[in-house]
Amino acid sequence: MSTENRLMIQLLGQPRILWGDQPLTIPRKLARVFMYYLACQKSMVGRSDLVVLFWPESSNSRQHLRDLLSKLRAELPDPEIIRTDRDWIGLDYNKVNSDVLIFEDLYEQLSLPFLNIENRPLPEAIYQKLLNAIHMWAAPAFMYGHAPLDREDLDEWIIDKNRKLRFKRLSLLMRAANHQKAKGDLESALSWLEMINENDDDYDFPQVIYHRLDVLYRLGRLSQAFEYGMLYIDEINTAWFAEYRLSFEALMKRIENERNQESLRLQPVVRSTHDNLVPFVGRDDLITEMKMAYQRGDIVVLYGETGSGKSRLLSEFLNRQSVPNPVYMFEAVYAERNIAFHPIIELLRKTLNMGDWQKIEKFWISQLSHLMPELQVLGEHRSDIFGLMENHQLGVCEAFRQVLATLSGKQKIIFCVENSQWLDEESLRLIAYLTHRQFFKEKAQLILLIENDEQALPIYHYLKDPARASQVAWIALDPLDMEDAAMIAQYLLRKPLSEGQKHIFMAATGGNPLFVIETLQMISEKVDLLKETNREQMPLSGVVQIVIRERLSHVSDLARQILGCAALIGTTFTYDYVRVMAELQEALLVAGIDELIDKGIIAISSQIHQPLEYKFCQTFVQAVVLQGLSETHKHVLHKRLVSHLYTKIEEKKTADELADLSYHLSQAGKVEQAFQYSIEAAEIFKNMDADQKAHRAYEQAYLLSQDRNFILSEQQLYELWIGWGDLATKMSDFESATKSYQRAIEEGWMRNSSLLIGSGLSGEGYLFTMRGLPVQAMQYLERAAFHLKDGYLVEYIQNTNRKMKTQLQYFDLQSIFDEFESITWSESQLKTDKDQLVFASLENTIAMACVLGGKFKTAESIANKSILKALKFNNSHLRIENEFTLGLGFYYQGMYKQALEKFGLALQIAQSYDYWRLVLGVLAINSRVFLAIGKTYQCLENIQNGYTLAKVYQYTGLHGNLINTEGKLYVLFGDYQKAISLFEESIKFSHNKRNNAATKMWIAWCKFRLGEIDEGSSQLEQVVEELKNFPFELISIESKARLGLALYLKGDLARALTLLEEVTLQSQKFGFAAAGTAYAYIQAQEAIRTNDPETTTRMGEIILQKAKQEESPWLEWHALEILMAAEKMTGESCKKLQNQKQFVFRILNQSKPQNLGFTLEPDSPPLTVLM
Repeated sequence: MSTENRLMIQLLGQPRILWGDQPLTIPRKLARVFMYYLACQKSMVGRSDLVVLFWPESSNSRQHLRDLLSKLRAELPDPEIIRTDRDWIGLDYNKVNSDVLIFEDLYEQLSLPFLNIENRPLPEAIYQKLLNAIHMWAAPAFMYGHAPLDREDLDEWIIDKNRKLRFKRLSLLMRAANHQKAKGDLESALSWLEMINENDDDYDFPQVIYHRLDVLYRLGRLSQAFEYGMLYIDEINTAWFAEYRLSFEALMKRIENERNQESLRLQPVVRSTHDNLVPFVGRDDLITEMKMAYQRGDIVVLYGETGSGKSRLLSEFLNRQSVPNPVYMFEAVYAERNIAFHPIIELLRKTLNMGDWQKIEKFWISQLSHLMPELQVLGEHRSDIFGLMENHQLGVCEAFRQVLATLSGKQKIIFCVENSQWLDEESLRLIAYLTHRQFFKEKAQLILLIENDEQALPIYHYLKDPARASQVAWIALDPLDMEDAAMIAQYLLRKPLSEGQKHIFMAATGGNPLFVIETLQMISEKVDLLKETNREQMPLSGVVQIVIRERLSHVSDLARQILGCAALIGTTFTYDYVRVMAELQEALLVAGIDELIDKGIIAISSQIHQPLEYKFCQTFVQAVVLQGLSETHKHVLHKRLVSHLYTKIEEKKTADELADLSYHLSQAGKVEQAFQYSIEAAEIFKNMDADQKAHRAYEQAYLLSQDRNFILSEQQLYELWIGWGDLATKMSDFESATKSYQRAIEEGWMRNSSLLIGSGLSGEGYLFTMRGLPVQAMQYLERAAFHLKDGYLVEYIQNTNRKMKTQLQYFDLQSIFDEFESITWSESQLKTDKDQLVFASLENTIAMACVLGGKFKTAESIANKSILKALKFNNSHLRIENEFTLGLGFYYQGMYKQALEKFGLALQIAQSYDYWRLVLGVLAINSRVFLAIGKTYQCLENIQNGYTLAKVYQYTGLHGNLINTEGKLYVLFGDYQKAISLFEESIKFSHNKRNNAATKMWIAWCKFRLGEIDEGSSQLEQVVEELKNFPFELISIESKARLGLALYLKGDLARALTLLEEVTLQSQKFGFAAAGTAYAYIQAQEAIRTNDPETTTRMGEIILQKAKQEESPWLEWHALEILMAAEKMTGESCKKLQNQKQFVFRILNQSKPQNLGFTLEPDSPPLTVLM
């Protein structure tokens, strides 16, 4: 970092300019605003833009700019703060801090998509960052209190900038409210919401009204909630509030009902987790289309499959009419589709009584009497009438028009026809006549609801006739998208679906609203169903089955035959598979598939240039089709496909085809062959890191093994139970892994199989290693070695690797090196890819041992070699472990940037494959890197995320590492008592001498700093002695550094220098972080005491060089304190160093967690960072 002074420009509130901590006066208002403007720009600004903004009407604007720059530079403490060239002007942000730019940068960081998940609290560290951004505002406005300039463009810029920044501030306040609401802290949420309400002058946040109402309701303050809601009751129909209107109205209705019940002294209302009112989502654009069509007088056609929401859309449209119109609903019926005018006659019979008919001219009544015999008593004799009309059919149509016109009176009415696809041809002719006579423009609106899978029916020919096509508005109801369906799910279930559940839910329902709601009702009625939805199926309701069967009854026999084949294959299927199973001519097959696509039952899922693959638009359809296939039919179809798959895998084996073959073999009764192909598919999936597919393949193999006619061999049992256990271990499912390994051991004892017993014990032992229990782990692994040493080389190598990983927890490095030497001969004996991967994992373990022993170059070489094998064999798990090893090596050497890159890569890969143990391992060390570079809020964020994972997955060993790191965080901020309690807690999770010795060292140091001088220094002496012959050099050196500093503080200078000189030589030899800084610090302190500025400066520069090399603000702080002392001795001004120190100090303060009450003493950088 630069050692120059910095200018502070504060605009979030009353504007101020500071030089260091002192206010800087710039007398002229225009010059100040010029600085404010530049401080809001991330990059340099064009001179031409500046003159137009500041002197828009001046003919000499460029001279004004030059004069202002000249005078402004004279008034600034450093003229180079303003950067200029021929065309551009800006601030040098190496010398300037702008609170606006810092705030906007924080806002961008906090606006990342993965931090904006509704109804989920933020990670605590992110929330603290959010509070930091909010608290940067000293007043609720940009340039608060600044008087107008009477320059229109500049004043306009200030107003616009204020609006944009206030919006960002209010957005963060809204995030804070949502965070507290998701956490259940409703009082805090209410406080934030009230603050937004008070400051939202531009009405940018209509949601705050609904959320504040909801919080008041949840708090049980019904009267207050009702009164608050009534303040906005007149605004809910405005466009500003449209998105929240329905939710607001439903909530107000609920509040009013509960208030009434309270006033009647009824029992308290239990607020149900379910509500009959399902939110209307994803259709507002269709309402707009309907309104436009209504204004034009068009016939509106709502079309979509059964359950697509046509009736709900119609209801919402009618409810939103500003002037309510009479609405007449009637339905066309399939059974009456050949009866002339059947729905219209039914409507008139239900709507008009005899008194109404008597108001209509008898002439028109007589025209209808043959259709409605009950009217004959009112009309004239028909024989007198027919002669008056040239065309009897036109007469009937005109008679209906007259009757309907009488029905409407002076008000426009709305006719809605459900199931319009079943309208008879005479009714369609009547609609055509009414359309021609402008009836639907002048007197009525016609809305037709049609199923979209009956394209051959007469109504489609009528509506698409070119003569009237321009008067028909087609409005398609497509399926809901995933987010809209998830919103309904959250409303009905009162909890969000997981991402996996969302995808399964959408695949099952296809976004059909009826299917969505029916399925959710089944889930809500039985809680266990929600857990089951983590698997592959959603519950299938009876209503959904009836709708699907009705829909399938309208497809051709050819399409139904193809559908049966497709359903047997799965939710997705290939053209090739269906062709083999259906045994149809290609032309017929294509015609049948096209029909199913046209009816929206299946869809193409493959990309261009890929083999044709299809999917069921709703997996519920597949389930219903399967229910309708007989067992004999299924058996025949499976056999056809098996023959085809055998041919395919002879050409090339793929995991998917092997899994398909296994399934269809099992259905065809070939159990043993099915088992073997399932195991083979599982192994390939596992090596591809397709872990969920691998799990399903092992599950299929297990189900096949339960066939009473199938007896598994020793090898088959090994492949099933050890393979499945290793997969579960990889997936961090320790419970399932334990069951698999124990099953292998049980089978081994029954069969006297060393392979099964040894492999099962080895797997169980490694589970103890992963849980941080090395003592138990070694007991199992030694027993496993006894069983595997003769005849099972690969398994023995794997067990040796697990022993080495366990010895890493003891930090018994010499034993690890010895184990590796004893097994290196075996590499040449390994032939298969799988065997090579086992040895590559062994190489990763020895690379980690080299890192811990300070052999960084050797470690880097071995780890990179292992990475090449991981890439060659596409094994992400092994790659993550090696990237982690490299990152750890960089961390120990103080190469923090490279460490973060490696840890970031490892974290990205591990998260993408759900390798949560590896994620936790990275978080545990990553937190220490952030601690070293002063980003303590990120350190705490990693720790807290790690705690959650450790608790969920029972990673007790790594849990201890996190507690230990948190202790070091408290040490840095001087809270030694809290640090001691954390260190003592971490020991409970530690099972190796190295960790315990390191923790004892930190406890001793904390005691020393608390004033327990003798006890603290005595314990440090004990730790150093204990670690004398320990192979892990870093802890030994670090303990000597703590002891050396303690000796110096006690006044034993000679011994301190001797010990720290040794520390410097050793740490520089290995290349450890902060090497030599403790020795330089003491030398500097002694030089200051003896008034030796030259030595002081030299020692300060040594620490500063190390600080820059490692990008450590802690070391930079130490260096600046020392260099300032040197300048004071020589009588030089140390103002630049003082400002730079204040900048470093401010950065460290801004980066710290705000909720823990941490403080830093301005003149006391922590000694902990010195080595």
